[in-house]
Order: sequence, then structure tokens, then C-alpha cells
Amino acid sequence: MATFVPSGPGTRHERESLSDFIALIDPYETPVYNDLATKTTPATRHDWTYQDLTASADDNFQAYGADSADSDGLAPTRLDNYIGETTKDGKIADIYDNINTAGGENETERQEMLKALELRRDCEAALTANTAKSAGPTPRPGGMPTYITNNSLGATGADPVGDGSDAATPGTARALDTIAYIDEALLKAREAGGKPRYMYMRPDLVQAFSNIPDANAAGAASLNQINQTATQPLTSVGAVSGYLSDFGLLEVVPSDHMIAATILGVDPNYAAKGFTNGGEMYRKDLGEVGTSKRFVICSQITLEMSANAHFAVHALTAE
Repeated sequence: MATFVPSGPGTRHERESLSDFIALIDPYETPVYNDLATKTTPATRHDWTYQDLTASADDNFQAYGADSADSDGLAPTRLDNYIGETTKDGKIADIYDNINTAGGENETERQEMLKALELRRDCEAALTANTAKSAGPTPRPGGMPTYITNNSLGATGADPVGDGSDAATPGTARALDTIAYIDEALLKAREAGGKPRYMYMRPDLVQAFSNIPDANAAGAASLNQINQTATQPLTSVGAVSGYLSDFGLLEVVPSDHMIAATILGVDPNYAAKGFTNGGEMYRKDLGEVGTSKRFVICSQITLEMSANAHFAVHALTAE
């Protein structure tokens, strides 16, 4: 008599073994988006101001008893950016919420969560894009590089005006093999009064930065050290998580969805993301069509950024 085993006729009534966990492999972190403060911007165009002071002078002395000279007041600089509406649509058959599925009890809610994650990634890309603002016919906000004038550029590169109206010209590509490019842009930001704290870059540039000879060599500004309190195998470190520059520590932050070939040095005290409703995004039901339901996840977003506080290093390759 044959043994009754699962590989035989028993497979006709064997239950499936399906994990209730659905792995999400694609990167969905959005550090630039997360680090920026949030503001309410209830208009299709958002305006803000920042103030510059006159240059310091070492000969600002007057004769005793001299009359006061007329002097114009210091007017602030006014900048603006447009609100862009970015969306992710969804359509789910009703049956999905009535059957057992892996990954959660409600498939509609799971799909809404996934669409929201995708939308945040789109916002990360838009906020860091080297794309000028536009009033229409499809309005969009200008990205960070269009407001930054403290730049390190490749040959033939050119700074933007700094008001979001035009993009930076990155110039000829160059390998990220020296810290000098970062120091050049950082010095410009410092001289303009900026104090950037974060350096955002794509993962390939993070790896290239870690391998810069003058960034991770012994005695260099970004030296990594391991302190052990007990006897254990030594860990090999091939990463640099920060740059201790002449003007303080800058944290290196990888972002998978930001502009490529560029490092953005940002002072979060002088940059923010704005939303018309004060919240990051909202869900809107679009009604039912037959035996399915439709929805949209929407974000009405803009960027506020003061040009002098930040820096950018353009036209970089990881090779």
C-alpha cells in the first residue's frame, strides 16, 4: 500500500502556508522631507522675507559733535514660491475587503498607506530638484538648488539667481575625490552667515565621500574612531557619518530619492515645507465605480528657503 504523503493525492486538500507579512524592500525613507519644519501656506503663492545687514567697517568713526547723517533703512528681501499639487490615485475592487489577504485585514487601508509612502518619495524628489518654480498651467514649487547661491560647480557651471526663478547650471561632471569641493561651498555659506548642519546626498555619493583620501585618513577632519570597553573582535569601519569641518560638524545623511550628482548642505532653521491645509497630505474619496472604490492621496506643497543659509555641490560622480 502506498503511503499517503503531501506530494501525492493529499495536495488536493492541503492548506496553503502564506506569510501574513508582505516585505517592503524599496527604500521609502525621506530624510529631507522629514527634517524640514512644517508651515501652513494658505495661498497658491507663498511669500517670505529675510534680512541682510550692511558689510562691517573698521573705519566707522565720527568726529566729536558731528551731525547724524541721513541713512536709509534696511529693507528685507522678499522671496516667493508656488504651491504644487501632487497626487497618487488608487482603485480597489470591493471584494478585496471581503476576503482574507496577507499583509493586513483591510486591503484598501494598505493600498492607501502605500500610496502615501510613494507620495512622500515624490515630495522628497520635488523639494530637492534643480527645477525652477512655475505658476502654471501646472504649478510647481522651485526646488532647493534654485534658491541656493553658495555653490561649488563644475567647469562652465553657473549659479542661479537665488529666487527660485531659474535652475543652477551644474557644469562639467567631476569625481567626488576631494573634500575641497565641499569646503569651497561651505566657506561661501559661512561668509554669508549660514551654519549648515546636514549634508544630504544620494547613497553612491555617501560611499564616495567615505573614500575621499583627505576625508577619512588618520588625522583628517572626519576620522572615525572605535572605543571598546571590553575585549572583543575589532570592527572594520569603512564609513564616514559626519564631517568635522573648520566651522563645525556636518551630519552626512543619505537620501535615495533626492537630486542625483549633488550634495545639499542645509540649515534646517532657514528652510521649511508648506502645505495649504497645515497637514502633510490628505485622502479624498472619489466614489464607487461598479464594484470598486476610487480614492486619491493628495499633497499641496511648497518650499520656503533663505538662499544665504545653505550650500550645494554640483556635478559630482561617485567614480
